[in-house]
Amino acid sequence: MVKEKPPIKMNTKPVYDPNKQYTWPSDSRFVLTGAQFGLWLNSVRAKISSKEGMEVRMALEANEIIEKIMISGVETGIITELKE
Repeated sequence: MVKEKPPIKMNTKPVYDPNKQYTWPSDSRFVLTGAQFGLWLNSVRAKISSKEGMEVRMALEANEIIEKIMISGVETGIITELKE
């Protein structure tokens, strides 16, 4: 006697996998509750005000200064493109 295999159920609904990367349209809207927004905001503020956050901010400011110097140097001809 041969037993019949149960039918395979197909999951047609997408399943979120936190190990994958996702994308969405730039005009998508996401809604947060006040509590969710407060948690997000306080988390970001805590990270930005940490020692590491201050170091990142300083590095970004330093990068902006260097980029302006590079632009000026290229435009005036002091800095030239390195040919390989």
